[in-house]
Amino acid sequence: MIFTRRFKYGCFGLLLFAWPLLSFSDFPTRPLTLIIGFNPGGSVDRQAQIISRLLEERLTQSIEIVYHAGAGGATSAAMLAFSREQGYVLQYGPSHTFVFTPLASITSYEPQSFRYIAALTRDQLALVTASDKNIDSWEALLAYWREQGELRYATQILLDRYIMRSIAEQEGLALQIIPTSGGRHMSELLLNGNVDLAFSGGTHQRFADQMTVLASFGSERLIDYPDRPSVEELGYPYSLNSFGVFAVPADTPDTQIEVLSQALAEIIEDPRFIRFIEQEIQVPIAFLNEAQLTGYLERQAELFCQLVEDQRP
Repeated sequence: MIFTRRFKYGCFGLLLFAWPLLSFSDFPTRPLTLIIGFNPGGSVDRQAQIISRLLEERLTQSIEIVYHAGAGGATSAAMLAFSREQGYVLQYGPSHTFVFTPLASITSYEPQSFRYIAALTRDQLALVTASDKNIDSWEALLAYWREQGELRYATQILLDRYIMRSIAEQEGLALQIIPTSGGRHMSELLLNGNVDLAFSGGTHQRFADQMTVLASFGSERLIDYPDRPSVEELGYPYSLNSFGVFAVPADTPDTQIEVLSQALAEIIEDPRFIRFIEQEIQVPIAFLNEAQLTGYLERQAELFCQLVEDQRP
């Protein structure tokens, strides 16, 4: 697999995976640990809770969930990268944490520090405004933006910040970036009128009567808002496509990957998982196996590297 990465002086390619071929026929023989890089209660945690319970049934081992929030999941990813618990320590979280963050900032891990077992869901990421602003379309937002001269934007992760800067530059407009600590903080700022526009990782689904979705941040339209365009449809070159993925350290043996992959493939067919994800979390199930997922992330890394290069001083 080939990933590009931004180091101090630019983007480099041809960083190859070297996966071990060790054999452990009875995996797992003891409890596992699932790391979550966000605070409890959010969409990632809620997905992890149901998945871990279903995994326990299939692996016949208990799974302890451990939270290490920080830097949009990057803090926990750094811990995972240096874990020597082959296959016994996993992380569940958005794919951009593993791919984009090391391209745009100095981290102790790289995209090839992990093996990506599978993707289970596709995140429903949106650009939203408060409903009481009476801005009901992207075109109306641009008109408001030009009238105000500067837009106050609530960001949650590094990648949405980069993409919004790119959009502002393309439109020739000023953008004030206001960091938030997550969906709860974002919603407080937006609904109190302290920001004009915000990135939503799914919070908008709980505030459907108070937030107006203006666009999908991904390349596809949101399943619950099919009338809202994607940022690509709006003519912007970069989009934020993210999957909920399981990752393990790069030295995890093939045999253990196979056990975990099979268990995850069974879970997406489980009626309990389908009902909870589609009705409670309200995100689409989107399964990608290891080969499909790593290939997709490789292509994303190339695009993200260009995004970072475009904004270098």
